[in-house]
Amino acid sequence: MVYECLPASLDVLIIEDVSSSIMKSDYQKMKDFILNIVKGLDISQKSNNVAFLSFAKAAKVSFYLNAHYNNTRILTAIESHHGEGGGSNISSALKLSASDVFTDNNGDRADADNIVLLFTDGMYKDKSSLQHDLEVLKARAEVYVVTVGSIVSNTTLAEMATSPEYLLKLGDPLTTNKINSVLSPCKI
Repeated sequence: MVYECLPASLDVLIIEDVSSSIMKSDYQKMKDFILNIVKGLDISQKSNNVAFLSFAKAAKVSFYLNAHYNNTRILTAIESHHGEGGGSNISSALKLSASDVFTDNNGDRADADNIVLLFTDGMYKDKSSLQHDLEVLKARAEVYVVTVGSIVSNTTLAEMATSPEYLLKLGDPLTTNKINSVLSPCKI
C-alpha cells in the first residue's frame, strides 16, 4: 500500500535575536539559514503562513502571519531586516509572540499547527517574567530553539524549547534536517 503525504497547514513564527551578544558573522549565518528555510516552504493562505519578530532590548513584530502569502514577499521582508544591537530581552519576544502574533486578528488559524523557531544565544538579563511568558507561549505553540554562536546559555535554552530534542544548534546538519521535517508535516 502506498501512502500519500497531504501537507498539514502551519503558522510559523520566526524569532530572531538581534542583540549585541550575537556576533556579526553568526548573525549572517542565522540570516542565511532563515532565508533558506523560508525558500523551502510552501506559503499561501491555505498552506503555511509565516510571521517574523526580532528582539534586542525590546521585541518588534516585522510582519504578522496574515501579511504575506508568498515566498518572495517574505524573503524580501526578512532580507531588509538588520540587527540593531543592544540588550537582550527574550521575555519581551515571548510575551509579544503569545499576545500579539498568535491571535485571530493577526492571522493565527485554528486549523493550523503553531510553530516557533527561536534563534538566540540565550544571553539575557531580565529573568523576572521569563517563565510565565514561556508557559503562555508553549500553550499556544511548539517552540524550537536554534542556538546561535559559540557562547550560548544551554541551561536557559533547554528550558525554552518545548522538548529537549527541540534544542538545536545553528550549523549542525541535523538541525537543517529536523527543521525541514518539522516544517513539512503530513496530515494524519
